[in-house]
Amino acid sequence: MVVTKPTGMHDTHHLMQLQRGLQTGLIKPADVVRRYRSNIGLLQRMEQTKELVGHAGCVNTIQWNSSGNMLLSGSDDTDLIVWDFPSGKIRHKWASGHVNNIFCAQFMESDKTVVSGARDGQVWVHSLAEGGKRLHRYECHTQDVKKIAMDPQTPSVFMSCSEDGTVRLYDLREHHTCAHTPCTSNIVVQHRSEINSVSVNPVAPHLFVVAGGSK
Repeated sequence: MVVTKPTGMHDTHHLMQLQRGLQTGLIKPADVVRRYRSNIGLLQRMEQTKELVGHAGCVNTIQWNSSGNMLLSGSDDTDLIVWDFPSGKIRHKWASGHVNNIFCAQFMESDKTVVSGARDGQVWVHSLAEGGKRLHRYECHTQDVKKIAMDPQTPSVFMSCSEDGTVRLYDLREHHTCAHTPCTSNIVVQHRSEINSVSVNPVAPHLFVVAGGSK
């Protein structure tokens, strides 16, 4: 489902302020929720503009591309779909290679590449320029891959986090194959309990945050 936000100058300025506050950490997500809930007029002016139908299972992740004209979705059906936003039609749909539910997927390298993570503990790299062709499979994690985060200043670099308690760093310019099980060569964080989310600071990409269980 695609929802349209109001486009008045006041509302647009307000929304841009909230976005900048979230990116810089000056505003907490909970504060945004409270502000939207209190703005009845804004909520009443929202309307559904599209319904995107193409998956055969629960959709667990959806992301915009950098220019805002495409969407990427991943599902329990293990398929990945790239949607054309203006028309709502499917541009590309392909079997991801995952054998369990896809939890996260991201555009990379100016929308030429897609990276996905799933319940099978694998991270797959796909060439969007070649219709979703599978380029590489990382089998570093031992449990569900929950989130993928991109480095905003280095298009070939990304991180993944998992219920195995690790955050791992990858660079598509460097071929990586796990030489040992478990693989330890690309771990940047190792926690005693699951890690469910990772996010890279868009202004200072040497900083990133993780969230998960605590034991």
